Amino acid sequence: MRKFQKSFTLAELMLIVAIMGILFIAGALKFNDMQKTMRLNKAKAQMKILQVAIKMYFSDTGNFPTYAGTFCGLGNNPNDTSLWIKYFIDGDLDYDFTADAGCDPTGTEYDKDGDKHIYNWHGPYINSTDVLSDPWEHRFLYKDYSEKSNCYSAIICQGPSSAVPDDIPGKSTSNFRYAIPNIFKAGIKDTLYPPDDEGFSIIPYNGDSANIDSDYNIVLWME
Repeated sequence: MRKFQKSFTLAELMLIVAIMGILFIAGALKFNDMQKTMRLNKAKAQMKILQVAIKMYFSDTGNFPTYAGTFCGLGNNPNDTSLWIKYFIDGDLDYDFTADAGCDPTGTEYDKDGDKHIYNWHGPYINSTDVLSDPWEHRFLYKDYSEKSNCYSAIICQGPSSAVPDDIPGKSTSNFRYAIPNIFKAGIKDTLYPPDDEGFSIIPYNGDSANIDSDYNIVLWME
């Protein structure tokens, strides 16, 4: 006797398609969450490498990078990692600082011997330029406030949209020179965004918690 295979009804097929759709969406959301976590963790690991490099540089030279203490900070120009390279990979500061108005460092750590090479430099302190660009392909920023009591030094990852928060609501800019952020002020770290056990704070753009997943900075405090 021939056996007949039961076919699916339209309602059953629609149910199967709906379940598959739900599983696909759930999988996509899970993947996006995993991707966000991986990028965040990679950025933090890179920032820790930069933190160690800065501390090693200080240990050898007795100074933090002079340019990082100026109005501009380190990494001020969009997609420009040249000064990171000069301080931590090459040790050669043959650089026209006068081209950056307001950013001319007054320190002598790089020219004590008149050769425009950082005095007592024993680097490189970073092994590859790969660490200088975050997972979203933006350069890292560094501002040195070690000589000021009302601000903290920090390394900043600009996050997914390269937005550095500043005093102007709604303004988003990747030029560090014109966006000196509130981030460094003591109250930001101490009260609004206290660091975790590793020294990191996640700061949403303009302090709006709605931006925490899409427009934020990762801050690694230096002290």
